[in-house]
Amino acid sequence: MTAAEVAELLTVAPTTVYEWARTGMLPAMRRGRVIRFRRWEIEEWIAGDVDARRRN
Repeated sequence: MTAAEVAELLTVAPTTVYEWARTGMLPAMRRGRVIRFRRWEIEEWIAGDVDARRRN
């Protein structure tokens, strides 16, 4: 998923998604300069699963 897709899902701004990913609050993967999100990790995060960890 892109930051824009995650932002739409969470009803926040894409800049908020990038900030949460940068600080480790939101699980994300970095590929070079591109940040992507796995749907299942975001869904776990939404459900409050604190064990959903950032995976590269």
